[in-house]
Amino acid sequence: PTATNNRPCAIIGCKRPSRTKGYCAAHYQKLRMLYRTHRLPSTWTDFAAPNSVEDVVLPRGRAGSKALKEAKAAREVRAPKAGRKAGRPGRKPGRKPAEEKKEETAAAAAEG
Repeated sequence: PTATNNRPCAIIGCKRPSRTKGYCAAHYQKLRMLYRTHRLPSTWTDFAAPNSVEDVVLPRGRAGSKALKEAKAAREVRAPKAGRKAGRPGRKPGRKPAEEKKEETAAAAAEG
């Protein structure tokens, strides 16, 4: 016995019935993707009223990949990755730069 759902999707103009958090299956997947890529509009709330949320038209193709890169770059500017100092290239702990290695090998060759 399955229960019927008469509540429509929260997106304005969508005729499909809501399934999860007030959205139909297609718009819920879109909500998850927008959340995952940190582009979720503030109007897309959980359990929104039926036909109350405006849909978001996402860029596709090259424009879409460009928009994702820009969003990622904006996030990295706001919060640098943990464990690294800003402006300093990363290097494995205990490894010396090439210049120090050359100096050490030259000094060892001069001694021996």
